[in-house]
Amino acid sequence: SLPVLTCCGNGQVERTPVDYVNPYMGNISHLLVPTYPTVHLPNSMLRVYPERADYTSDRIKGLPLIVTSHRGSSAFNLSPFQGDESGIKSVISYSYDNEVIKPYFYSVFLDNPQMEVKYAPSHQSGIYELKTIENKPTYLILNSGNGEIQANGNIVSGFQQLENNTKVYLYLETEKPPVSVLPGNEKESYQTLYFGNQAQTLNLRYGISFISTACRFPINSNVNHLPSGD
Repeated sequence: SLPVLTCCGNGQVERTPVDYVNPYMGNISHLLVPTYPTVHLPNSMLRVYPERADYTSDRIKGLPLIVTSHRGSSAFNLSPFQGDESGIKSVISYSYDNEVIKPYFYSVFLDNPQMEVKYAPSHQSGIYELKTIENKPTYLILNSGNGEIQANGNIVSGFQQLENNTKVYLYLETEKPPVSVLPGNEKESYQTLYFGNQAQTLNLRYGISFISTACRFPINSNVNHLPSGD
């Protein structure tokens, strides 16, 4: 069995075997297709990884909500945005820093907007904590790609059509109700929620289903808080 490492000082941090898992192993390959650094609990339907071109890319394509195949495909997308409304689009690409990936936790700092992101999955659901730093107009953009999505107050729901003629459904709630919901885009299937001009922490949770959005929240009580990424 693996040893337990205890750090002394101002506090103690005990490691368990899962903390020795390195999701970055295999992310670079000269001959075969590389692996992706995946956040995924054992025997669970929900898994995510940062969407980027490859391991060395310095940009990520929004924030993930669910991976729908074993390699390279995902459904839905969450894009935080701060600034003038004219800069809103369905998916935003970010430069990033201080990324931490574990099987049960993901965190990253987005350079623009200046935002701290934390994420934790459960078996069929997940939660995000988004902490803005600057006092600017703040938006959350939810994109369903090849599908439909609608927003009603703090609830966003919809589906995305996958390549194998399967639909994956999303039901998402923000803890804080938005100030307003911008009119939906007719050409691209995304919804935009506006949360005001102040620096703030936005918490949201969502559930995934391959049946319908009527499943509401298949969310477990143990996903109502974020684990430590230490």
